[in-house]
Amino acid sequence: ARLLHRLGNDVSICLMAHPKDFQDKTRDNFSRLQKQRIAVFLYQRALLQKRLKMSDLVIDALFGTGLHSRIKAPYTAAISAINAAGRDVIAVDIPSGICGNSGKILGIAVKATHTITFGLPKTGLVLLPGADYVGTLHIRNIGFPKQLLKSSGSDIHYIEPGDFCAKLPRREKSAHKGMGGHLLLIAGSPGKTGAALMAAQAAFRTGLGLMTLLTHEKAVGRISLRMKESFLDVFPKNERQLKVFLKDKDGVAMGPGMGFSDQAKGLLRSVIQKSRQPMVIDADALTLLSKHLSWLKEAKAPVILTPHPGEMARLLQTTSHAVQRDRLGIARRFSKKHRLFLVLKGAGTVVATPQGRLFVNATGNPALATAGTGDVLTGMIASLIAQRMPIEAALKAAVYVHGLLADQWQKKMRASRGLLATDLIRAIPHTLEQFLASEPF
Repeated sequence: ARLLHRLGNDVSICLMAHPKDFQDKTRDNFSRLQKQRIAVFLYQRALLQKRLKMSDLVIDALFGTGLHSRIKAPYTAAISAINAAGRDVIAVDIPSGICGNSGKILGIAVKATHTITFGLPKTGLVLLPGADYVGTLHIRNIGFPKQLLKSSGSDIHYIEPGDFCAKLPRREKSAHKGMGGHLLLIAGSPGKTGAALMAAQAAFRTGLGLMTLLTHEKAVGRISLRMKESFLDVFPKNERQLKVFLKDKDGVAMGPGMGFSDQAKGLLRSVIQKSRQPMVIDADALTLLSKHLSWLKEAKAPVILTPHPGEMARLLQTTSHAVQRDRLGIARRFSKKHRLFLVLKGAGTVVATPQGRLFVNATGNPALATAGTGDVLTGMIASLIAQRMPIEAALKAAVYVHGLLADQWQKKMRASRGLLATDLIRAIPHTLEQFLASEPF
């Protein structure tokens, strides 16, 4: 408040405690404050509401990251008044009322426009329901020694561009399509050709060199009209044919729109058994897999599952609500148990490794809640892996860029709905190029 006043702002302070109870640095700062002409008043609901109406901006500094118990009066009424005022709110470190460890709302929480958090992001800022209260998240060092931040001891990490930029596939002048990797995509069935097409297009837009697309025999005609860049064939009828298709591939992706037929089910198991390259399993393939998790023990190559909460619930024979309540714990336990990589999609997408490391993504917004965006992410992940990017880095890059594409669209369109999955696909090359050029966002 003193610094804002010094910069020429008209500042007033609502105190939730009486100054006679202040101690140490709080007491010292209040003494310095009294030497300036800053309006200070003890909390009364009516008085706070009056001041809120007169204000352009509210700074929430009620509680910090150590809050774990349910908020009580009079703080509940104060937070309610802030949320009802309709003013921009900047939260200090964390919006008051959010548990910093879990994202749980402790009765009521401030709905911030911006949150400025210090040193490192708090888990509760990127997990639901807390993430809905954060607004735009800003991370500021404020003087913490780098060694202190590195020694935090947390095994939950926040995905940042520095995690993957140096590992993104680059194109030399001598590049040819064979150097861009060859992906085997198994996708599409009657009535679901769009999913296959979007996954394929996203893979090429992410830099893939070659693709063989296997689809249902009744879907070949429709796909061939719109997908000219890939080799196109039908689902193999036996393991001998599958071995031919798997040969010399750099990665496999399966699931988008492939359907639930016995043929699709048999093909899924055969791919898990026979592939020697990383496999991305998504969409319909996840639903088929949910009834046969024991198949995962037969895998000879790394497996990457990319479920949304509903698909994760089917894999665990539980509910979406239960998944959302413990996203980090569920992702960690499942990935360690089955020794695979897991991308649990949704607000605060979680990437889990077979060793139990967790990475949380903060890019993205509700505009992504529309058909086809998951197929786009599958194509992006599979493309980067086929281009021989390390799996962990590829997953972090794909989920971060996928969310960023939606954030850029939202900023440009000034809308939270109306995004098409194809809007993301068209924007992939330009955004990736900015990362390759190390241009900051």
